[in-house]
Amino acid sequence: MRAASAAARPNADGGSSSSSGPSRSWLLTALALAIALAVPFFVVDVPPVLDYPNHLARYFVLAIRMIRSCRKCTRRIGASCPISA
Repeated sequence: MRAASAAARPNADGGSSSSSGPSRSWLLTALALAIALAVPFFVVDVPPVLDYPNHLARYFVLAIRMIRSCRKCTRRIGASCPISA
């Protein structure tokens, strides 16, 4: 009986000690953070991802060159390559 009455009493932040979900202050903080992180997408007229295809192509070329050089090295040395193609 004593444990049941202690579980029903509210905590200092207003929630009960037996609740299993997140507290209201945590949800409000998470919502405020999500809104703050989304603000730049609505403030900027042109998003800064217009050069994404150029970056993607550059990384692709660099990755292919690295894989080919690794294959040449493994044929010459006979060791296993840490990069899987």
